Amino acid sequence: MAFQPKMSVVGMLLLAASPACLADLGPREPQRHRDDGGAAEDAGIDARRSYWAGERRHFAKAPSGNLVAVNCHNCYEEKLSTSGENLAATLVKVHQAQADGADLLELDTKEERGTWYVGHNDDGSSNAAQLQTVLADEAIRSGDQLLYVETKELNPTQDNIGKLLQLIVDAGFAVRGREVVLRVFLAHAQSMHIVKQLLDAGAVPGHAEYFKRQIIYNTGDCEPLSKAPTTFAAAIADRIDGVELNLVSVDILELLALARRLGLGTNVWTVSGTMDAPICRMLRDGADAITTDSGIPSCRAAVEAR
Repeated sequence: MAFQPKMSVVGMLLLAASPACLADLGPREPQRHRDDGGAAEDAGIDARRSYWAGERRHFAKAPSGNLVAVNCHNCYEEKLSTSGENLAATLVKVHQAQADGADLLELDTKEERGTWYVGHNDDGSSNAAQLQTVLADEAIRSGDQLLYVETKELNPTQDNIGKLLQLIVDAGFAVRGREVVLRVFLAHAQSMHIVKQLLDAGAVPGHAEYFKRQIIYNTGDCEPLSKAPTTFAAAIADRIDGVELNLVSVDILELLALARRLGLGTNVWTVSGTMDAPICRMLRDGADAITTDSGIPSCRAAVEAR
């Protein structure tokens, strides 16, 4: 969704400068902790307490020290006629995102007749690129960007979600230093429930701890602001690692602060248009990730600007 603020951009930027809003946006304990045994320092990994602690990737870093992953929104192509054409176009887009400095590669996925495809809608079509083929690409495999996988599957089962997990692991992802983030909108949270059940049951031995689970919220899921504590408490009860908030939420900064106080990772979606850099700068101390479909380099530069 493009940025269509409920208040002016100037208003949001002024609000972002308010000490009351910024007081709770600094570094905090993540919900999930791991003992890296010193390997993070040995590998040159930024091991500061962060949602991204332990990752090989050097994420954008705000002057405050907050690590912010810049996400390539819908980093694929699906509108061409054949799966092969969409595969080629998807790889072009992904490779450009890697070159531009993206930290996360967003791939929407759905299952059709036993095969997982990279596509935005679970509509029965099979002309999208196959996920297995996308993940076999050498540039993706040899990179250090994290996969940011949203499932659009409307009929999730232990069988098809289990195949998705195994496909990702077999491709060499969800390993130490390169986690995979699995995501779904709240209305389709059953997929994340199944993921949790499978990981707890040992579906992918040795890899379960390298999957993060996140819930994506529409504005109505967290508004009015008084509704947010209950919404986030439900996520925590289900051992969700992070929450994703719509940029157009009136209380976006307060929502980020609340989520961080509760130990949840945070992503804001979706930044676009000519004001992308100021908005990325506004969010850099409250978000662990920023999703953009405009300028990856400009967003990254805005996060790091002094």
